[in-house]
Amino acid sequence: MYAAEPSRFVLFSEKDQAFALTSLRLSGEVIGEGRAEIILDNGLGQELRIYSNVKQKQGNMITGMAVTAEEGEPLPADAKIDNVAAEQAWLMITPGEGTLQESPSMELGDDKQTIAGKFQNTCLDTCYMNMKMQKGLYYTIKVRVDPGAEVRINELKYMLEV
Repeated sequence: MYAAEPSRFVLFSEKDQAFALTSLRLSGEVIGEGRAEIILDNGLGQELRIYSNVKQKQGNMITGMAVTAEEGEPLPADAKIDNVAAEQAWLMITPGEGTLQESPSMELGDDKQTIAGKFQNTCLDTCYMNMKMQKGLYYTIKVRVDPGAEVRINELKYMLEV
């Protein structure tokens, strides 16, 4: 997946069997300056943030050692959509039609900043969830980007409950 402007993608399944999507994680890269946010929209007014490059600015450290961790943790038994044949994949993603209508970007507060670069196994609100999936049920992945920013997704990992 690639987006240099606000875009939408459709997440769906071709499986006849109903199942639950219990975790959704992304890996990729933000290139350039500006906000980048990826959201899973269930079509019923609920939006779950998968990724955002807006971070809290780090203050000055006086003493001690600061330890930070990458967002998200590796999950066991994940499936990579890129490496699975379409007939074996439980989830599919295609570009959505039409443009994503978004409000103009808001100013960042003095305590926030945008971070460009790679991200791996990221899930903000989608680490643990329970979304019904089956053939004919579609969700939207919204990619919101400011002018000057691009998002490239190279891996989607998910966990299911069958």
